[in-house]
Amino acid sequence: MFYTVKRLVSLLLLFLRFRPSDQTQSIADCPPSWFQSSGLCYNFVFQPEKTYQEALLHCQQDMAQLVSIKTAGQHEFIQTWLKTHDAAGRDWFTSGIKERSGHFVWNSDGSNVTDTYFGDHEIVDKIKIDIWTRLENNVVVYKYFATVDQYMWGWNRVMKPGAFICQIEQTETWRFYQQQRDFSYGSTSSNPTAWEFAPNITYISQDTIFFETRGQTTDVTLECLASGNPIPQYRWFRKSLSRGVQEWMDPQINPKITLSYGKLIIRNPDPVTDSSTYTCVASNKLGTVWSNPVDVGFGYIGQFSNVKTNFIDAVLYMGIEIGCDTPVHNTDLHYAWYKSDMIFIRPELNSQYFLSKNGKFYISEVQSSDQI
Repeated sequence: MFYTVKRLVSLLLLFLRFRPSDQTQSIADCPPSWFQSSGLCYNFVFQPEKTYQEALLHCQQDMAQLVSIKTAGQHEFIQTWLKTHDAAGRDWFTSGIKERSGHFVWNSDGSNVTDTYFGDHEIVDKIKIDIWTRLENNVVVYKYFATVDQYMWGWNRVMKPGAFICQIEQTETWRFYQQQRDFSYGSTSSNPTAWEFAPNITYISQDTIFFETRGQTTDVTLECLASGNPIPQYRWFRKSLSRGVQEWMDPQINPKITLSYGKLIIRNPDPVTDSSTYTCVASNKLGTVWSNPVDVGFGYIGQFSNVKTNFIDAVLYMGIEIGCDTPVHNTDLHYAWYKSDMIFIRPELNSQYFLSKNGKFYISEVQSSDQI
């Protein structure tokens, strides 16, 4: 008797421990603001209006598809919903499209369109041409037909923005909920500081160059930021060009290095050994993440030649090209031109001037003011 009672108490405790909360979201529920019908969930998107391709992408981001009509029940449900909720009589994109080859398919899954529900049976096999743009209207939309006081199929253009309908099977809604979950999912605490999650790189420096100025090389500063709880610990690695392996940038070994949280500073960097690829690593007890690589290189630009250039003869009101004798360099350059009296020339403010990426300066129509 004692054993039986003890067993019943144990079973009761197990039942209480694993009984799901009444507030738990069922994986088969349609997402909020979506509508359910016959095992499918629908999202009717009024705003912002999107083109056909944009609507396809919008639905895919919600783990859904632009709607495909496979049954009369689907068609009737959408008709009823639109007539009830859309007083403006908008056009609503479906995934139906008539390809140039003549194939009539549902773009969402590539299946053929079989049953059709066009408002005008004469346009089923004929793609309309827009009278103004002369572009094909080859996408199926739900369109309001006043003659029958109902939403039926019609044609529209892929680039004309409109409302649209997304669709997902109820058994697949777990995909939607899964992508909506963040690191707080499953936690019983409402305190954000108690939500533990693995690191995620949120910022990493761009490729960087250092150079010599006044006999000294500039410092290299690389920054790395990562979210995470517990707070991530940072390490930086440099690819060894001679051995092809990642070397840990340890401040205790290399006195030129300073590491503060995710900021790495290399003082007086060497043009050879410190020119490499760097990677930030952020870690806590829940995981480790590596950043995208950052290229660091030594940049230099030589001096302009001290040989005086010859004057260039120009014909008034004619075009002319003036070249730039660029010094030796190993990095990308940005060019600027000045007149002899150090007046900065700004081509963006004068349409007759043009400055190319290779430094050449063009005057489309020489004026007397261009004379030096």
